[in-house]
Order: sequence, then structure tokens, then C-alpha cells
Amino acid sequence: MATPGDANAVATVVDGYALARKGQAGKALAIAAIGSFVAAILSLILLMLIAARSRRSPCASAPPRCWRS
Repeated sequence: MATPGDANAVATVVDGYALARKGQAGKALAIAAIGSFVAAILSLILLMLIAARSRRSPCASAPPRCWRS
């Protein structure tokens, strides 16, 4: 049927369905799992970098009592 359950699964369905029909469903699942893991780690690192840089920006426009932290 090749219908994804939600919008996030579209790429898995498109690639995975074709590989499953060729008998390589395990390869399709491994690619999806590794891709998801790598994307999660990269987004976590990016979030940590952005959070570290923006940590002090609220205090830049705050009164001097906030600067003591």
C-alpha cells in the first residue's frame, strides 16, 4: 500500500518500500535507524551550541541586577 502513518515517515516509506520489494527490508530499516540517530545527535549538538551562545543575551537588555549572575 505504501502509505505513511505521518509526515515524518514519508522518506522511510518511499525508500523502504522499494527495498522491501527487492528483499532488502533489513537494509532499509538499518538505513532509517542510523539516519535517525545521526540526525538526532547533530540536532542535539546544534541545540547545545545555540543555547550556549544565547545564554547571556537576555541579560544584555536587562537591568544591572541581572548582570551579577
